[in-house]
Amino acid sequence: MRRAIILAALIALPAIAPIVALGHPDLLAQIEELSEQLADHPGDASLLLRRGSLELRHGDYDGARRDFRAARAADPGLSELDYYEGRLELESGNPEQAVHFLDRYLEAHPGGGGAYALRARARLALGDTVGAADDFGLAIHHSEQPAPTLYRERALALVESGPDFWTAAQQVVAEGLTRFTVEISLLALGTDLALAQDKASLAFAYIDSLSRGVRELPQWQSRASLARALEKAAPEEKPAHLAAARKALASQATTSQISPP
Repeated sequence: MRRAIILAALIALPAIAPIVALGHPDLLAQIEELSEQLADHPGDASLLLRRGSLELRHGDYDGARRDFRAARAADPGLSELDYYEGRLELESGNPEQAVHFLDRYLEAHPGGGGAYALRARARLALGDTVGAADDFGLAIHHSEQPAPTLYRERALALVESGPDFWTAAQQVVAEGLTRFTVEISLLALGTDLALAQDKASLAFAYIDSLSRGVRELPQWQSRASLARALEKAAPEEKPAHLAAARKALASQATTSQISPP
């Protein structure tokens, strides 16, 4: 059940989410135009790849799979197919196959940041949280302008790996915040990590960096309240507060791919 929930959440990510046809008539027009070109040039691998990639974005997995297979038959050496087939398998719920294709793509294109991110999500769906964190790190390294979500996904993969990895996760958050100083999702994760590790002063530092309006939101008021409780708790009271902090962190990890705080 947990693997199914994680995979569903990963598929919902904006970076790989299928585009709804009714909202994107231009996409359908492009598919139709490529179909006309293929009628004149049947078996053209590059045209099949392009049409398949659009069908993938459209959410037509069967159509994309047919076109990718036809493209591979026409040109077995077309290495870009491994990327798109890996993405297709991830989106359609086959993370093991996704890793297979993406491994092969990255052997030929070791600088492919986007492919590392896709493979990270596939590994996360398979429960390989440490491998996923490593791949998110490679995605960041090979991206000219890494998005804040990559830092967050990497940190959350480390959170999922267990308390021994939480210090590393905190460092990833700090690195992300050097680039994106007011990224709310990173500040929220950094605060929750600090609270789960009994670092109230660090939690307050994150909270104090927010605007007053944001600090007054209920979720941030709750974080501030928990930080005060940890700071003032007697030794016998602290375990209960830490348990609450770790429950909040676990909840963020579970829902992170769907609705960042």
